[in-house]
Amino acid sequence: EVQQAVWSINSNLPLARAVIGGLDEWKTLRDGTPGVRSEAAGALARIGPGAKAAVSALVEALKDSNTLVRSMAAEALEEIGAEAGGAASALVKALSDADPGVRSDAAEALARIGPEAARAVPALLAALADRSWSVRRASVEALGEIGNTTPEVVMGLAVALTDRNTLVRCAAAEALGKIGPGAKAALPVLRQAKSDPDGYVVRAAEAAIEGIGSSK
Repeated sequence: EVQQAVWSINSNLPLARAVIGGLDEWKTLRDGTPGVRSEAAGALARIGPGAKAAVSALVEALKDSNTLVRSMAAEALEEIGAEAGGAASALVKALSDADPGVRSDAAEALARIGPEAARAVPALLAALADRSWSVRRASVEALGEIGNTTPEVVMGLAVALTDRNTLVRCAAAEALGKIGPGAKAALPVLRQAKSDPDGYVVRAAEAAIEGIGSSK
């Protein structure tokens, strides 16, 4: 019955918003059934920034014993976005989760939080070596959104331009473009990326070079 009620809330956005307004009394994120907990996190994801009161509960859910619950909690924090800045430390820990899907979702959440997640930069740099391409891509995107211009970040993204996965290389070029003039040290690698066998990477590299401020 509890799971059916949560599903009903999840399919009714106005009702979901009303329920989250009293989140302290809403105990489904700690329900004994994993399906109920994951659906509860899904309801919060649908609400987005309006569910910012749920951040602390979602931080706890990142430690859930169930993989899907942890993943959905990270996705909910991603949808809450900048309002979930207080979850950055917990999301950094989630970058070390045993499940690559959770690690990827955590990086994507940090990307949506943006500059408020600056404390995550060292962990995101380490995640550029993750064995999962989706984690590497999400970490690259997060570094671009956070916008840190330290040499470590710029060089980390430059190395990602040589990743074996096309989507990671494309994301690295886009991230360097977002950083802009602060990424000038990556220009040599970006110029090399103009010879990449994938057209999307080539276009992203060209756009990044322009965004950084040099086409030489």
